[in-house]
Amino acid sequence: MTGPYVRYLLTGFLFAALWASASSAGKIGLQSAEGLVLFTFRFIIAGIVLLGYSLIVQRDRLPKKREWLNILVFATFNTTLYLGVFIISLEEVTAAAHRVIAGAISIGMSLDTCTVPGSPKEDRILPGQAELGLGIHGEAGISQVDFTGAKMAMAMVLDRLAPHAGEGDHVALLNNLGGATPLEMAVLTEELAQSALGGRVKWLIGPSEMMTSLDMQGFSVSLLPVTPADLDALKQPVSP
Repeated sequence: MTGPYVRYLLTGFLFAALWASASSAGKIGLQSAEGLVLFTFRFIIAGIVLLGYSLIVQRDRLPKKREWLNILVFATFNTTLYLGVFIISLEEVTAAAHRVIAGAISIGMSLDTCTVPGSPKEDRILPGQAELGLGIHGEAGISQVDFTGAKMAMAMVLDRLAPHAGEGDHVALLNNLGGATPLEMAVLTEELAQSALGGRVKWLIGPSEMMTSLDMQGFSVSLLPVTPADLDALKQPVSP
């Protein structure tokens, strides 16, 4: 593969690299510059690089007068509309994500470890015991405790979360780790509602299988203090 085919391929790679770097460069640059200014200069630099490549490597001609006008119109709308909407969404989504990451707390408990395909099952949890804080891939938790029922299990999980819970109302996510039955999850939901933290949980997501493992007979609880903006976001329609 020689001649013009190589030049076309290189042009495509250059364009893809410049285009794909937008999000990463934007997230870094937004820490020290205003978004629209940052991406406007980035667009100008990218255009100069591509124009130089076109003239030097591909030996194309410069645009004519009418073509310059078309480029100017396209660049203006690209910057004001596409980049403007992109910056707004990047700033809003990034800010919301950071807020959720900083405020969310979560821990789980299970009566058994999970099954990892291709690996032997690790039977480290003794009968009558439950493990607190284990990972969804079977990673060891922080401690094993005597299991006496759903009330005790939910109380121990919430006792771990309570010192780290934020002020005000919360949204809770009650997750089936994969092996609990619907009836068991319903009992755990009731215990969550009747707990000391239950009065601060105004909204509940679940119970449902949202982060699961094979055969893990347990549950996890996640808490997040919410603002009106968070509630609006949670009410938005989503799709898989």
